[in-house]
Amino acid sequence: MAEKKKSGRPPIETNEKITKEAIIGLKQSDYETLQLRAKNANISFSEYCRKILLETNPTIIQKKFPSKETERTLAGIGNNLNQIAKHLNKEGVTFENIEIAKDQLYKIEQLIFENMI
Repeated sequence: MAEKKKSGRPPIETNEKITKEAIIGLKQSDYETLQLRAKNANISFSEYCRKILLETNPTIIQKKFPSKETERTLAGIGNNLNQIAKHLNKEGVTFENIEIAKDQLYKIEQLIFENMI
């Protein structure tokens, strides 16, 4: 007796199966743009996003400080400014508080200027 031919879709090879999911955050406008592009390409949203992610090499611009020391210094100054603002809001404005704030702003200006050269 002849072997019965299976009906339906042929099985997908193991290395071709989609076994993982990734969740990404999108603005509503970005989501709608991707949906429209997928529709215009006559492919599913998932397939379109997968192709975009795997077949393109985006240019990524990272904002880097010249050194870790500069980054730490600026972070410290930022923390100091936040503390000054907290004290000003809590205690009110005094001459001493204004002088401290001016000093911190001068330090920030100097650091920025030094790193632009």
